Amino acid sequence: MTEEQPTNVDFLLAELRRARKHAGLSQEEQGRRMGYSASMVAMVETGGRRLPPDYLPLVDKALDTGGLFVRLGEQLRVDETPQWRRQRDALEREASSLRWFEHAYVPGLLQTEDYARAVFSRGGIFSADEVERRVADRLARQDVLIQPNPPQLVAVIDEGVLHRPVGGRKVIQHQLLHLAQLGTQRPRLRIHVVPRSVGEYAGLDGPFILATLPSGDEVAYLDNYLEGQVTDRPADLTCLRDAWESTLGEALTPHQSVQLIREVAETWT
Repeated sequence: MTEEQPTNVDFLLAELRRARKHAGLSQEEQGRRMGYSASMVAMVETGGRRLPPDYLPLVDKALDTGGLFVRLGEQLRVDETPQWRRQRDALEREASSLRWFEHAYVPGLLQTEDYARAVFSRGGIFSADEVERRVADRLARQDVLIQPNPPQLVAVIDEGVLHRPVGGRKVIQHQLLHLAQLGTQRPRLRIHVVPRSVGEYAGLDGPFILATLPSGDEVAYLDNYLEGQVTDRPADLTCLRDAWESTLGEALTPHQSVQLIREVAETWT
């Protein structure tokens, strides 16, 4: 993966760390002054968590910096996107091939707008504005598949994804028909489904992406409830390659998979 140039947010986070250390405070001590936990301070300072709206004013108060960080945030127009998300987006843009496994949802690059909106609306975790921001971001990421030289994308999904009424019957049916259409019309896209008849298999441990870069190097991305992780550690890549090969070996062929997707779509009528 090509090395990312420092961004405005990287500069701000470095200054936050420098100011705290200059004041002689640990993350726990600063968090106590701000009403935040030490883990929250650590996650913000490393880019693992978006800046809460009151974070910079509270830092100014805790460190007695006279509004410096509020002014910095306004001046830099900080991109609050966590570092791991920026790394994931860069992977999708730069990769020559992507091997993507999902066991709960349709892969993000293949989601319809309504399906994506339903995913982000689950449980009322995000505000309506945040949901729309995330939907717009997800749809924009899909442009990578229609660029002049799109990556070769092999997507493997668990059959349970087809039977989960995300967004309701109409939304999931449209999503499945869209998925089947993509699977037959995009020459650089292959979709495989692991059928319900398969019992336990390696992919059930969780979703992941293996990206191959033009240089031939590999990088992996894993997701969880709180944040994502990008790794190029040889041991991690070996483990994920093994999981991929094992999972792909349990899946139907692309033709069989598209046929199954269409059959399940009909049941949502």
